[in-house]
Amino acid sequence: MIAYNQLDASKGSSMFNVPFTVSKDARLGQFFCIAICFLTQTDILTSVRSFVVFGRDSTWDVILEGKRPKSSYLWALHIALPNALKLVSGMLVTFTTLVIIIQSNDIIELLKDFTALFVI
Repeated sequence: MIAYNQLDASKGSSMFNVPFTVSKDARLGQFFCIAICFLTQTDILTSVRSFVVFGRDSTWDVILEGKRPKSSYLWALHIALPNALKLVSGMLVTFTTLVIIIQSNDIIELLKDFTALFVI
C-alpha cells in the first residue's frame, strides 16, 4: 500500500517523486541509510538460505519429526510456501524502504522516516 501510494503521488513529476538536487549531507545520509537497510534486512537472506538448506533432496522431514512420509506436497506446504512468502515480503519491505529513503530531500526528514521504518 505504501509503495502504491508513493507511485501514485509521483504523477506529474519524476518517477517516485525523487528530488534531483539535495544537499551533500542529505546524499550522505541517504547512502548510509541504504547501506543500513541492506545490512539489516534478513528476510531475503534467510528465505534463500532455507531453500538451499532444505531442498527437496535434503532431510527436511526430520524437522517435521519424521511422523509422515516425505512428499512433494508436504515440502511445498512446510518449506516452499513459507519461505516464498518471506522472500516476497522481504523484497517488498526493502523496495518500500528504498523508495522512502530516496524521496527525502532533508537530512532530518530522512532520519525521521528511516527511524519510523525501523521501529515498525
